[in-house]
This record gives sequence, C-alpha cells and structure tokens, in this order.
Amino acid sequence: MMRPYILPLILLLGVAGAAGAEDGALTEKTEQARTLFKKRRYSEAAALARQVFVQQPDGSTSDELRVLLCKAKVAGENVGDSSMAYRGSAKPAGQDSVSIEQPEKIFGSQPQFKRSTGREGQVIVTAEIDEDGCVQDLKVTSGLNKYANQVVLDTFQDWVFRPATLLGQPVRVPNEWTVNVSFGRR
Repeated sequence: MMRPYILPLILLLGVAGAAGAEDGALTEKTEQARTLFKKRRYSEAAALARQVFVQQPDGSTSDELRVLLCKAKVAGENVGDSSMAYRGSAKPAGQDSVSIEQPEKIFGSQPQFKRSTGREGQVIVTAEIDEDGCVQDLKVTSGLNKYANQVVLDTFQDWVFRPATLLGQPVRVPNEWTVNVSFGRR
C-alpha cells in the first residue's frame, strides 16, 4: 500500500521536473539568441528572443535580450516582423473591462547636453513603443533648436521598454515625452 504522502510528493516532483526542463529549454534558447546576436545573425536571434519573451515577458534575461534586439533595430538590421511573432500568445480576459498595461522603461539614460543649448525651453517628442519594446517612429513635435532636438532624439532612440500589453499580448502604443532644457549659472 502506498503511503498517503507519496502520491502528492511524486506529483510535486513531476511538476518540478517539468518546470526544470522548461527552464532548461528557456536557458538554451536565451544562450542561442545571445550567440546569434554576437554572430550578427539578427533575424534568427530575434525569432529566438521573441520565443523567450512569450515564455518569460519580464525579468533580467528577457530585458537583456530586448536591449540586444532593439540595438539591432536601431542599427537598421533585419530582425523580422514583431507584429506577427506574438499572435496567439494572448491570455484569456478575466474581467469585463479591458485595459492596456503601459510600457515600462528598462534601459536608457536621460539626455546629456555637453554644451549650452543657447536658451531654456522644452523639447517634445513622440514615438511608438513596438511589440518588442523598441522605440519606433521617433519625432520632435515641438523643438528648441537643432542641437537640443538632436541630443534628445539620439538619447530616446536608445531607450528600451517592456512593451505595453493587452490581454497579455504585447501591443504597439504611442507615447509622448517632454524634456525640460535649462542651464544654471556657472
């Protein structure tokens, strides 16, 4: 006769073993994606990275791969179409109302002006955060001068986000940022 605690223990070990195997597969995909990024095989690396994002949308591993993927996009590399990569990964809605979870910035610095912009003011930029968390279609909608505008554009182009989600699926969303530019007396 099997002791009553044996069956739950066997089930628990089976689940833990399956989770361990799943973690191992995720780790293997992550390492393969890193290697492919280093070898500049961007399209293949992006496909693997997106598989990791579906399995683990948050966390340092996904964040690192997002940064690599977005840097490849900024460099103009072909990384495939992100809008098709996440089809079918949505989680069923558990509520009557539907809301978009906004993107969360995970990488990028604030604009650093190495010289005076000549005056104080604001630079307003718009962009879309795509399904991978990368900044796309970045534009100055209200600028200060060429130098200040370019510093802001160059800085924001390097920003990386965890993407906005709708029903658990990454979605492209518009964003607007206002940068206040001012210089004190030295």
